[in-house]
Amino acid sequence: MTLSTEEAKRLNAALLSAYQYDSLQRMLFFELGKHLHMIAAPGTFQAVVFSVITTAEMEGWTDDLVHAAHDANPGNPLLKRFTEQYVRFQGAKPSLERLIEKTNSFLDVAAWRKRLERLERQVCSIEIGGKHMGTGFLIAHNLVVTNYHVVASLLGETPARKPEQVRVRFDFKISEDGNLLNDGVRYELDNVNWLVDASPFSQAEDQGDFDTLPSADELDYAVLRVAARPLNNVLVTPGNEPVMGTQAGTRGWIELPAAADPYTPGSPLFIIQHPDGKPLKMALATNSIIGLNANNTRLRHKTNTEPGSSGSPCFNSSWDLVGLHHAGDPRWRAEWNAAIPLAALRTRWQRHGVLAAMQGNGAAPPPPDPGDAATFSPDDEADSMLQG
Repeated sequence: MTLSTEEAKRLNAALLSAYQYDSLQRMLFFELGKHLHMIAAPGTFQAVVFSVITTAEMEGWTDDLVHAAHDANPGNPLLKRFTEQYVRFQGAKPSLERLIEKTNSFLDVAAWRKRLERLERQVCSIEIGGKHMGTGFLIAHNLVVTNYHVVASLLGETPARKPEQVRVRFDFKISEDGNLLNDGVRYELDNVNWLVDASPFSQAEDQGDFDTLPSADELDYAVLRVAARPLNNVLVTPGNEPVMGTQAGTRGWIELPAAADPYTPGSPLFIIQHPDGKPLKMALATNSIIGLNANNTRLRHKTNTEPGSSGSPCFNSSWDLVGLHHAGDPRWRAEWNAAIPLAALRTRWQRHGVLAAMQGNGAAPPPPDPGDAATFSPDDEADSMLQG
C-alpha cells in the first residue's frame, strides 16, 4: 500500500467532504474512465468511499485518484490540503511519475524537492500598513516582483500610501496541525530608489472585461527594491541572508530560465502563494494550462488560487519560472485564472532596465511617469476585479 493508515483516514475524510455519491460517480468516470458500480457495492456513502480508496490502493491508481479528485473540485479545503501534503511529502515519487508522463520530461525526485524547499524561501507576503495585500518573490538579491495592483496605492499622481508603510515578509509558515512554525522576517523598501519599474494593469480587466486584449505595456507588475537590514552587525539583503536548511547557505532568488516555456495546453502549473494572507502554500493542477491570449500578454490556467495570491510566481513541473499570477475569472462559475507570461515580462524588463538591475550592472531606472500609472484610490484595494 502507498498510503499509511493516517493518510488513508485523511483521504477518506477529504473525499467525504468534497463529494456526494453522484458527483463521485461523475468524477471517476470523466476523469479516470472508471465505473463506480464496478468498484463499490451498494451501501452507505462512507462504505462506498472506503471501497474506492482500498481498490485504488490494490490496483495502483491512488495517485490518479488524488489528482483527479482535486482537479475536479479544487476549492474543497480538506481535499486541497490533503493533495498539497500528498504531493510534497508522501506522494513525491508517484506524483512525479505522473507529471513525467504528462510532460514527457525526466525529473529527479530529490532534486525536485530540494528545489521546492529553496523556492519556498524566495516567495514573500506583501504587507501595506500592516495588512496583507498580495504575494511577491525575489528575482535578485534585493529585488521583489509583485502585481501592480497589489501596490497601486503607492503609485499614481496622488498615492494614498507611503513606501515606508510596506513590509516584505519571508518565511511565514505553519505546521500541518495549524501551529505557527515561523512568524517570518520582514524587510522594508529602499528609502530612495524603492521602485525599479512598474507596468499598470489593464483598465478593461479591472472593470471585468477580460476579452479586450491588454497592451504589451499593461502587464500588471511592479519591481521593488528592498532595503538591507542589520543581522549580527552586518547588513544583509533578503537574497543574501543566511538561512537554515538550504545547500547554498543563503536565501537566494528565483533565476529566469534560459529557454521560454512552450505553454503547452494541458501541462502542469504550480503556484507558491500566500492565499488570503495565510502562511505559504502551494497550489497545483496537473492539467492546468489553457493557453495564451492573442497577443501573448496573458496566460490562462486552471491552478487554484485565492485572494491574496496576486503576485505569486507560476512554475512548470521542472520548477522553471513561467509567469506572474495576477487575476481570476470574475464569473460566479469561475473556469480559469490568469498570469502574465514570463516572455512578455522579460521583453519589457529588457527595455526598461530591469534585467540590468537584476544583474547588478546598471543603475536603477527612474520610476515610471506618474501620468502613465492607473488611477487608484484606497477603496479600490478591496474592490478591484484583479484579486485572483
